[in-house]
Amino acid sequence: MSDEARDFLRAEVEAGRLEFRKELGFVLLHRDGGKYFMLVCVWRDKTEMWQGLWFKDQEGFQPYPPKPGFLRPTQEVVELDATSHERRGWSRYLQSNRDAAAKQAYIDDVCTGQLI
Repeated sequence: MSDEARDFLRAEVEAGRLEFRKELGFVLLHRDGGKYFMLVCVWRDKTEMWQGLWFKDQEGFQPYPPKPGFLRPTQEVVELDATSHERRGWSRYLQSNRDAAAKQAYIDDVCTGQLI
């Protein structure tokens, strides 16, 4: 599933449907029972997290449809654990020299495994 998600994201970037601006960020591939959700998050304008959301069905990954109304779902509680980890890492990066070593430290500080 991870390889399929990576291939999907590469194809989206190559087709121009997903734009990265040399940003740092993270991807959450979330399995919920038999369903998969993928959140792609990038840090923009230093302190803003921008997020794209897809779900996987029998045809592959699809954009998550927007819900009506002003308030929108963003993340499930278990996804917030990984996002909190990333936020702390990004804060450390912002307080650093923001050099190549600091960038690599952010990239190497991963949150993996099963979250409950």
